[in-house]
Amino acid sequence: MRRLDPSLGILDHALATLACLLAIYSISMSLSNLPMAFVLTGGTLFAATSGYALANIVRKTKLVNYDSYFWAVLGILAVGLVRVLNGILPGDGFPFELLAAGALCWILMIGNLFAWRDQTLLFLSLPCIAIFGLVGTFDTFQPATAMFFLFMITIAVLYARIHHRAMIERAVKAGVDEPALLRRGPWKWMAGPEWALASAMTIILFSFVGAPVLRISLKNVAGRVQVALPQQTNRNTANRAGEERSDVRVGTGPTRLSDQQIFKIRIDRPRYLRLSAFSTYTGSGWKASPVTLPADSRLFDRRSNELVGSTGPNGGVALWTRESPPPFEPIRRGEVIAFTFKEASGLFRNIATPGPIVEVKADEDDFSVQPQGWITLDKTLEDDERITAYALVPTGQIQDKRAVLAQEIRPIGELYLSKNKVPARVRDFAYRAVEGAKSDYDKADAIKRAIESQVSYNIRAGRTPSGEDPVEYFLFESKEGYCDLFASAMAVMARSVGLPTRYVTGYIINEPTRDEEGYFTVRGRDYHAWCEIYFEDLGWVPFDPTEGAPSIDGGRRGGSGDGLAWFKSDAFKGAVAGVAVLALLAPILVMFRQRSRGGSGATQRTASEVARLQNAYFRSIERFVGSPKRFSQTTREFVTTVGPRLGAAEPIAAGLVHDFEAALFSQQLPTTEKLSSMAAKVAELRAALGRMKRPRP
Repeated sequence: MRRLDPSLGILDHALATLACLLAIYSISMSLSNLPMAFVLTGGTLFAATSGYALANIVRKTKLVNYDSYFWAVLGILAVGLVRVLNGILPGDGFPFELLAAGALCWILMIGNLFAWRDQTLLFLSLPCIAIFGLVGTFDTFQPATAMFFLFMITIAVLYARIHHRAMIERAVKAGVDEPALLRRGPWKWMAGPEWALASAMTIILFSFVGAPVLRISLKNVAGRVQVALPQQTNRNTANRAGEERSDVRVGTGPTRLSDQQIFKIRIDRPRYLRLSAFSTYTGSGWKASPVTLPADSRLFDRRSNELVGSTGPNGGVALWTRESPPPFEPIRRGEVIAFTFKEASGLFRNIATPGPIVEVKADEDDFSVQPQGWITLDKTLEDDERITAYALVPTGQIQDKRAVLAQEIRPIGELYLSKNKVPARVRDFAYRAVEGAKSDYDKADAIKRAIESQVSYNIRAGRTPSGEDPVEYFLFESKEGYCDLFASAMAVMARSVGLPTRYVTGYIINEPTRDEEGYFTVRGRDYHAWCEIYFEDLGWVPFDPTEGAPSIDGGRRGGSGDGLAWFKSDAFKGAVAGVAVLALLAPILVMFRQRSRGGSGATQRTASEVARLQNAYFRSIERFVGSPKRFSQTTREFVTTVGPRLGAAEPIAAGLVHDFEAALFSQQLPTTEKLSSMAAKVAELRAALGRMKRPRP
């Protein structure tokens, strides 16, 4: 079996690069961000290819010793500029809570550019281990386990090769003239392939025992950190100076939503699925305002005491009933519908629901109950796990109902009726829209139609300029925007004419086709915002002006904004394809360059052939005399010691000593004819020893 060249080369760079790619791809896919995985792995591959080329250029210069300094300086800059770098990644990059993971990915990319020596190549494994630790806490990307095992094997082999080279270097410094002997006898388990195999097996064994402990420990810590879904792009709490704080900003610029599946849901028909609701308009977005209530208010109740621990009519955990709905969601006329979730993203926690949930089939310790009638999962759904809930939704005609808050929530009614921060021009537009309307429903419908005729839907619409009210700018200046601006306009205009409203985020089902089990697939691009108006006895009813608004080409509702994504442009794809081709051609170009500068490739092949013949030479003699060559002995010393025991074969063995010394230490390479002659002599020695009787020890 032909042994791999132990010297530092393309194999070591390939092993280190593969380890980095596995870690970066795993963390990106754990966040359900395939475009980011594509960009980061492509950038790392480009950096690794460039780093390998640089390594070959500087390897024989003093500059090679400064690779760690280059890495350290640029790594510190990457950490300091992580927010800026994160902003250029697709899908909004890493959530704020995981910026450290983003910094590690950029450090790996930079590290590949300056990994010129064994030390820096091996150091790449440390950020990778940290990244895999984070991936384990999410538990959202199943192939991550297999990738981690492959990563460990890759690093074990790289470590074995680096260790082998270190032993050879020390042996040479100690005066050993044949470091190839490290592969033989008692040394081979420390420096040969057997050591690499043992290292890999040890690491894998450790992972089976230690990884679950580490994972559970990290999950206990990570469970205290809430990570937002990467698709919910507008959950930005930063504000300009002097502005009231917003829980969610609107009009923040072009939106890019992924096609990644978020969950599957089986429900009677496509409905609006709520995640969050906000009551107060801040002039730049929305926030959920805290409320102060009298001590005897029903809104203090989380769940009726008589329902705690009881079983509902469908066999699940009872939360509320049709007669006693959640305190923030009073519905007098409604029906209970069932819906089932499965295959939910691991970062998905708030159950998207068409209405307040009154019953859920799940362990009571696996979820938390909110007073709005929503539930939050305290666990990650496994692949085959499903959760069924029952929601109370309004039934009946809206037209004959007044938009008046129920008695229970009137103590907080001002939150849903406040006209604070609403520009005068927006209020005037609302007054003109409802002229002639005879009912509250007619008013709401007139405002919806006015918005639809005034603006166009465009997911690529630009950011609201600084200092401008986003709703006013949307209605009268840009006249285009996406769902958050439509919903905000509907909410503040309806309030202007006395209708109680709230701003709601969640998902809509844009793919009306069910799978074979009757489930709809909800994707990142289905994330949506709409307005809800409270109607007497019916509860909160959705009003969505995006339904009838015209769409700009490529910016339709339910689109992902692909036309905007630079990482999906033809130019970028062409550049990535070029990098991939260069990465494949790089080893060939380097080999060609080496050959053109003195035939180093031929030198390696000749040295390998000499080593093979020498090992065959030693094995033949060792088997015959029954004792191995000592590590400290040169070839000449070994043959001189055992020569008297070789009998008639001694002259052949002594003649080969001179041949091997000349081949190993002469400035001239042995010719092909000389190698053939040496091979013939080794075969002759083996035959001669085979005909002789072995001497007694």
